[in-house]
Amino acid sequence: MLYNVDIIRENWSSVYEAAVEAEKNVYSAPRTSLFYSRLALERAIHWLFANDDYLERPERDDLYTLMYERTFRENLTPSLFKPIDLIRRLGNLAVHSDQKVTKKESLTVFENLFQFLNWLQRFYSESPQKNVTLDLQLIPTEKTESDKSAKELEQLSNQLENKDRQLEKLLRENEELRKQYRLNKEKNAKDIAKDTKPYSEAKTRQLFIDLMLKEVGWDPHGQNVEEYELEGMPNRSEVGFADYVLWDDNGKPLAVVEAKRTTKSPATGKKQVELYADLLEKRFNQRPIMFYTNGYETWLWDDEMYPPRHVQGFYTKDQLRLMIERRILRKPLTKQIINQKTAGRYYQIEAIRRTAETFEKKKRHALLIMATGTGKTRTAVALVELLMKAGWVKNVLFLADRKELVRQAKNAFSAHLPHTSVINLLEEKEDETSRVIVSTYPTMMNLINQTKKANKRFSVGHFDLLIIDESHRSIYKKYGAIFDYFDALMVGLTATPKTDIDKNTYQVFDLEDDVPTFAYDYEQAVEDEYLVPARPIKISMKIPSRGIKYTDLSEKEKEEYDEEFTDEVTGEKPEEISSSAINSWIFNRNTVDKVLKILMEKGIKVKGGDELGKTILFAKNHKHAEFIVERFNVLFPDKKGKFLVLIDNQVSYAESLLNDLKVKDKHPQVAVSVDMLDTGIDIPEIVNLVLLKQVHSKAKFWQMIGRGTRLSEDLFGPGQDKQEFYVFDFCGNIDFFEAFPEGKEAKAQDSLNEQLFSTRAKLIYHLQDDKEQQELREELVDYVATQVNQLDEQHFLVRPHYRQVERFRLKDGWQPISEDTLREAIDHLGRLVTIEEEEDVKRFDLLMLKLQLALVEPRAAKNTKRMVTNVKKTGKQLEEKTVIDEVKQALPIIEEVQTNEFWESATEYDLERVRLALRDLIQYIDKKDRKVVYTNFEDEIEGIDEDSEMPVTTDWRDYKIEVNRFIRQHQDHITIQKIHNNKQITAQDIEELEKILFNEGNLTKEKYEKEFGSERPLSLFIREVLGMDQAAAKEVFSEFLEGTTLNANQIQFINQIIEFFTKNGTLDPSLLFDEPFTTFHQEGITGLFDDGTAMKLVGLIKELNDSVRIS
Repeated sequence: MLYNVDIIRENWSSVYEAAVEAEKNVYSAPRTSLFYSRLALERAIHWLFANDDYLERPERDDLYTLMYERTFRENLTPSLFKPIDLIRRLGNLAVHSDQKVTKKESLTVFENLFQFLNWLQRFYSESPQKNVTLDLQLIPTEKTESDKSAKELEQLSNQLENKDRQLEKLLRENEELRKQYRLNKEKNAKDIAKDTKPYSEAKTRQLFIDLMLKEVGWDPHGQNVEEYELEGMPNRSEVGFADYVLWDDNGKPLAVVEAKRTTKSPATGKKQVELYADLLEKRFNQRPIMFYTNGYETWLWDDEMYPPRHVQGFYTKDQLRLMIERRILRKPLTKQIINQKTAGRYYQIEAIRRTAETFEKKKRHALLIMATGTGKTRTAVALVELLMKAGWVKNVLFLADRKELVRQAKNAFSAHLPHTSVINLLEEKEDETSRVIVSTYPTMMNLINQTKKANKRFSVGHFDLLIIDESHRSIYKKYGAIFDYFDALMVGLTATPKTDIDKNTYQVFDLEDDVPTFAYDYEQAVEDEYLVPARPIKISMKIPSRGIKYTDLSEKEKEEYDEEFTDEVTGEKPEEISSSAINSWIFNRNTVDKVLKILMEKGIKVKGGDELGKTILFAKNHKHAEFIVERFNVLFPDKKGKFLVLIDNQVSYAESLLNDLKVKDKHPQVAVSVDMLDTGIDIPEIVNLVLLKQVHSKAKFWQMIGRGTRLSEDLFGPGQDKQEFYVFDFCGNIDFFEAFPEGKEAKAQDSLNEQLFSTRAKLIYHLQDDKEQQELREELVDYVATQVNQLDEQHFLVRPHYRQVERFRLKDGWQPISEDTLREAIDHLGRLVTIEEEEDVKRFDLLMLKLQLALVEPRAAKNTKRMVTNVKKTGKQLEEKTVIDEVKQALPIIEEVQTNEFWESATEYDLERVRLALRDLIQYIDKKDRKVVYTNFEDEIEGIDEDSEMPVTTDWRDYKIEVNRFIRQHQDHITIQKIHNNKQITAQDIEELEKILFNEGNLTKEKYEKEFGSERPLSLFIREVLGMDQAAAKEVFSEFLEGTTLNANQIQFINQIIEFFTKNGTLDPSLLFDEPFTTFHQEGITGLFDDGTAMKLVGLIKELNDSVRIS
């Protein structure tokens, strides 16, 4: 009997054996056919790695790893990778899932297998068959055997695995055959591309949509799922066919999916899917969730709850059912009671209420700015409890960037939500009962793409709420893919947001710059006595601030200087050492000794003044930290090496040492740290901070200061609480932030891989009109197209950029390109491509590519002189290694690049020739570490300032203070009096007041609107600053009391309202369910009054709030 796969029968018997089974079972046993298609593919790929020396075998030999190995993808015709990846994916589903498999799927997969086997025989046969096409008539249609189950196929797979390994071993040992295959490949490669048939894009796209559905447990070919007929469409036939309808077990529609061609925007399906939803709702009395997609992009639309939003996949049945149930069961958040045992401080309550109001307004993101130590995590826990009780949230993901923060979050959630399953992914595995999962960003990044029982471990709809802790830490650039992947409400927690162009925290949360959902700053927390104030002590020392000058040294010190800093070859020595070198690679004993003595003498003491209190000393680097520990043990041997210890990420058992530091009456008392203790460490007993490094990041500075701000009761004895903490600043940080309150944020640096891709793409763009450099351009296009082709388009990081991957994996995608197309390629693909090379090699490649770019792009030429010097230096270093044969062979080029004549006339091609000749020789250059120098020069303390103040955390607080001061200074103004006494005001009143206010100093209207919002009237702000006249407030509510019979608790409740208006000027009605209004009943207003009376009272409050607005 003839088969299509007979084309490989002669040379690949084991592959042929599996391929025949795949072909025989296409129609009669689809699941079995998928299994054998995958087996044939796997055997063929193992054969390739055993016989083609170009392919570099990775450590792991599973099919996924082999397929995504760089050399394999480079060797494969680009258009074939997607089809064979579909074979792998659907083959996995056949074995590991009992989902239904269709003949359509088995046929498409077999067609893909045939394409690959045809490529294999065309490339490696001694006499390849040409112009071969698939003959559908040859595929058997009669039933040969019953289809196997997933369990049976899994058993079969295990049985065949050992046999395949033995076969591969024999293949590797047959060197003669391998040599023949190499020759065949060289001979056949020239015309291999001429008759390779492209796969069906439309068919494969459809299967990938099917695959996305299968990943979350749907059978896209189930009963009434595909092409569901709907009558009543506004077309000639009045009939439409929904691409997919996803059904609940009760027969009602949960979702409807409209799939468009990849060439069309998915938005073209929006109206169509809405009409389908209308008809389904009319027929089944339930409105389904709507999805519309073109394979590249997918949009979800629940038009009873939210506008359409971009998602990266489909929801599971349970998730869709819950989404629909929430339309009815979800309770208003404003009526829910906050657990004040968890978060009972007034600002925590306000933060939760403002977040709830944001979500009620259909906004899905909120950002809470709360000073370090004010209970962000407890606020988050109380918010989660509120959302869970109201039916808004079931599963929560809490993300942090450090293990310690994850552990703290796990402990907080477990303590305050004892009946909720809380899992730390770093130490435990989640299950179906896990409700709160805490994790670091990298851990979750690695888990998202994993599967569980053939389904996605975490589907896009798995979590209802994401909480992003310490979200000032460049989160979007590094981990934004997580937030894009999960379709969830999102709350960010941060102490110091940044508006740097590369790391704009506000943009991540869809907020205007400097307008968070809620803010509670350090100064306010200190004023409210929820944090203790910092007392800065500024110490100026000569060597750290001004460096070391030879002329300032004593004769004995000059001898030491000569010995340490004189060049052994030239005999020259520098006249001075920059301050930047101090504590970087030059460590001066006397400087560190003076620092430690000041700390031990002036630091806050405990135990009746006998012992230095808990302290963190922030060192510049690990060697600096080690030196500090060494000097302390020399100066204070009586402390026995346990009083001051080094805790950073390079120390063994750092976590154990940290746990000891947290214990009040246990040593160590002082932790010397580099980065590890800058943030996320909650130790209330810390009373001293020592800054021995310069910090220019505002976020990092205030995080470091936050280590000392927490309250600590009875720290110095019964009733003697912590009142302040000291900040010993030896590096001018406080002066810096007084001069630059926003700090100076370092611009985010692109990775080497990103820079290499970007530079190559720019070269391709700039060389497209240069006829003399077309050969170089073609080589560049080949390289980047291969890079893109190696991406796994089903990986969650890649899937959002599917359209760009499809375009730029082909050479034609780069022919030609506009500036906009260039930017599209860089923006979408730069972060995705990877190059598995040594870092030094990649740096050299980048150097040479940038020099090529400088020849064609003037803006890239500003650093040419420095780059040329670096290449010359590389040549000189290689010239010293000519005893190595490879280096010796390249000596002419090595000598050439060191001449000025070469650089005067070098072309792009010349530079590429140098790059290719030298890149593999970089490994032979000795890596020279900078010499560490220890000195003992006498340092001087030039001044100690103990009377300074800390810089302010936010500019807007300064502005608020100015406005407050103006209002209080002018409180006798007639308009301000009207506002205070609840008298009606006019537009003219406000105009007159604004003329005075906005003409004073920096109090401009533009700045007012920026800081407080354009929708916040000045009159409302004035009322909040001054409060309301008590008599005026009583007058309003006396009308309410007339003619009513209230009990004592109800009267006291109204008096509380009057007191609140007197102090705060306005009252948000939602606060009537929180303290202090729950004093007389835990349900607040609704517990004390009947509905009618409560509504009247709320109405009166709203009228009083509105009375401050212009009539």
